[in-house]
Amino acid sequence: MDSINERLVGYCKFTKSEIILVICFSFSNLMIFMCIYSITPFFTNQTEMDKRSLTLTETGIIFSVHSLMIAITSPLFGKYLSRFSPLYAYLIGLLATGLSTLIMGFLEYVESHGIFIFVSILLQAIQGLGACSAVTSSFAVVSETFGSRTSLVIGIVEFAIGVGSMISPPIAGSLYERGGFKLPLFVIGGLTTTSIPIYCLVLSRTLRTFRTQRVVTGSLLALLRIPSLYFIGLCCMMGSGVINGLYAITANHLEEIYQLKPENVGLTLMAIAATYTVFSPLIGWASDKSQSVYPFVLTGMCVLSISLLFIGPIPFLKLNNFYSITVICLAFMGFGSICSVVPIISGMYRAAVESGMPDDFTTSALISGVFMCLISAGECMGALLTGVVASRLGFPWTTGLLSLLCLCAAVIYTVATFIEYSRGKKALSRGDPSADCRDDDPREYFKSEIT
Repeated sequence: MDSINERLVGYCKFTKSEIILVICFSFSNLMIFMCIYSITPFFTNQTEMDKRSLTLTETGIIFSVHSLMIAITSPLFGKYLSRFSPLYAYLIGLLATGLSTLIMGFLEYVESHGIFIFVSILLQAIQGLGACSAVTSSFAVVSETFGSRTSLVIGIVEFAIGVGSMISPPIAGSLYERGGFKLPLFVIGGLTTTSIPIYCLVLSRTLRTFRTQRVVTGSLLALLRIPSLYFIGLCCMMGSGVINGLYAITANHLEEIYQLKPENVGLTLMAIAATYTVFSPLIGWASDKSQSVYPFVLTGMCVLSISLLFIGPIPFLKLNNFYSITVICLAFMGFGSICSVVPIISGMYRAAVESGMPDDFTTSALISGVFMCLISAGECMGALLTGVVASRLGFPWTTGLLSLLCLCAAVIYTVATFIEYSRGKKALSRGDPSADCRDDDPREYFKSEIT
């Protein structure tokens, strides 16, 4: 027991420079996601939608643009990040995110429906590019710096992201009630922009080891040849897509069914971010200790699937709408999402290194880029598809469809994991010691202990 406690203390001990990195990356990611979710209370507000003549489909497109830009550009950022200073990419990304959010506040003075949508999409695209640059850089540095503690630190950063997602809608809703469309965007975008000199000052010394340009970049094609990454990626996309899709359509549903005000809608949606935030470090710590992805991802997919059945609720269950059940389901969805997101980077990195890719910053940057691509592709498709489907089938059937998709992802991932384990056992029986995939056996995952 004493030896276990000593190892746990060593595992959680950080140097001064590591603490600075964690604090800066956590706070900056918090501000980035506050910018992203600052539009939630009023872009999904029925009164604002009627005032701007916005449809659910148009709202879904606006919500999905920043995620689409991240999905398209993040693999390129990950591939070429090793040639440039992560500090510069990080600071430029923060600047683009803050300024685009701040400028979006001026959309209040745009009267034309077409121009309003065009400028909204353009600013969301710039915000997506900025977020991609900043978040990919921070995740790559975390993966390279913290090694076996990567999931723990990613969990801490995701904790900050959850806080940003959680507090942004109610703060923006409250500011919207007091100052209209522009006030929350001016405040949140302004704070993000003005904090950049502080990061530049603090991190310029901490990240000095990453300043040297590298002429070698990671091989994206080699990474894409690893079969297991596709199945992990499918669940990761589902975990992020379902949450973002719900943000796009749930606000309107809560207003219609429960007659909630914008600020109360924001408070209700905090249930997702609350559990996401609370469990992020815990899931990160547990996945680092178990060195496995399967149990967490499978749990996440199952929790999401069950929660979606009752949040609608799906019509064939013949249940009435209860506000308390809705809040509980939203809370469970936050937990399910974090289970399918936090362990992914460590799992992908281990799979890449075991497949022969170099154990260095080039691989860390590539993994971070692909991870951001998966998250954002899921968010983009989630927001777009739920907006389109909800406008035609309604909220209950939309959540039912999402539940089915999560269940299918869980089944596919489970089958693929068992097939991979079976092939490894056959290779071992032929005398190939490099095929030892004992750790890939789902049955072994649940037997993991802290050693």
